[in-house]
Amino acid sequence: MFLPHDALFKQFLGDIALARNFFEVHLPADVLSQVCLSSLKRVSGSFVEPTLKQSHSDMVYSFETPTGKDGYLYCLLEHVRRESCTTEVP
Repeated sequence: MFLPHDALFKQFLGDIALARNFFEVHLPADVLSQVCLSSLKRVSGSFVEPTLKQSHSDMVYSFETPTGKDGYLYCLLEHVRRESCTTEVP
């Protein structure tokens, strides 16, 4: 089954440079301080149940902490499709 949202998400965040930038912008400062983004690597695997694949995508990353320990980031996105979207134009 082709899921365009899943392919776009994985192409975007599969690029480590873009993933680093995404996490740098979106992670809270206290979490980001524990992540050495230069060590970020994508890990294979998915934790989304088959029944949710239509609307959810996920990616897992490993990283090293400032103290040299291993850590993981799990990114889960929910995709919402709206049949009719109206935007007011002034």
